[in-house]
Amino acid sequence: MNFFKKIRENYNLKLVNEFIQNKNFKELKLLLTDLYSKDLNQLHHIFNQNQIKLLDEENTNNDLGLIWVNSYLKDDTKFLTDFFNFYFSQLNIENKILNYQNFILQINQKLGYQEMRFNQFVNFSNFYQYCLKNFPPTNFKLIENQTPFYEINKNIMFTHLSLTKCFFYIIRDPMEVISIITNESNDIESSINQLLNLEQKFFNYKSEFSSIDLPLQDWATNVDSWTGENVINSFNGYIFNFNEYYTNPITTLAEVIAHLNQTGFSLDLNYQLIEQFVQSNVNFSKKIEVPSISNQKKKIIRRQIEKTANFWGFQI
Repeated sequence: MNFFKKIRENYNLKLVNEFIQNKNFKELKLLLTDLYSKDLNQLHHIFNQNQIKLLDEENTNNDLGLIWVNSYLKDDTKFLTDFFNFYFSQLNIENKILNYQNFILQINQKLGYQEMRFNQFVNFSNFYQYCLKNFPPTNFKLIENQTPFYEINKNIMFTHLSLTKCFFYIIRDPMEVISIITNESNDIESSINQLLNLEQKFFNYKSEFSSIDLPLQDWATNVDSWTGENVINSFNGYIFNFNEYYTNPITTLAEVIAHLNQTGFSLDLNYQLIEQFVQSNVNFSKKIEVPSISNQKKKIIRRQIEKTANFWGFQI
């Protein structure tokens, strides 16, 4: 870091501390927003030195917060974000949809990180999500994500209470998941291996300039991580079960909107709009045909994920 850049950073760090001490949050956000657009590395350094104070300040900003849309399959997150996008647009409500991993790749490129491992991803997660939440500020910021919820200790976990408004987890029958993956790969053996993560692989998210290696994990680990009672209660979680959507799609989506209202939003519950969306997405209302799998393979699947599958009403 050159001499003049170091002087500027020390000056801005001093301003940040003064703004926090004097509770001048408007000027604080103006300064940080300016740094986000002009000098992301400096913002990163300042955030790391003031992380606890800045996250505490976020608790006063209850109107904003990330809405996570999580699932094991990426296309399942798209289904729910498509619904939100349709519903909000019909109500003339501004919203923004971002993919978490893609956003991280963009930030890493600006920070100069070409490769990132899981431990770095964990250490930087609050910074990523602080940027997601605040730049630009939008009431409905929907974040698509496939990474399991993790908790290293009580201070280090997937997200922070001051950054997240609520989350949705979309859960699908694991046998349907095998069918969907097989339709893409034409290899049921590899589909089962992926569902169970038998090869203990990492998934490599990459762009032209940056990459991240994140644990792939198996279906049950992904499901269990987001559907634990403590995670649901702490972060205002709602479990979206496709089995329930198949039988009563309009009621299920109405409950999704009701969940947003329960977490502090104020949305009109419009059944006509929900029905319109369901009718234009009829493929999602049909149960996916489960592939034929040998008893030997079913035993392997049951051994690893049957407990979680049975809990959610799925038969293997």
